[in-house]
Amino acid sequence: MLMKFKNKITTTTRTKNLLASERSCGLRLDKGKRS
Repeated sequence: MLMKFKNKITTTTRTKNLLASERSCGLRLDKGKRS
């Protein structure tokens, strides 16, 4: 039970990090397109 919960937290963190990096990459691309 505890391991499952721990894994869930790790997956959530990993997903959040992926989304954050994707967003920053997207922002960088937008800036490049504008200039």
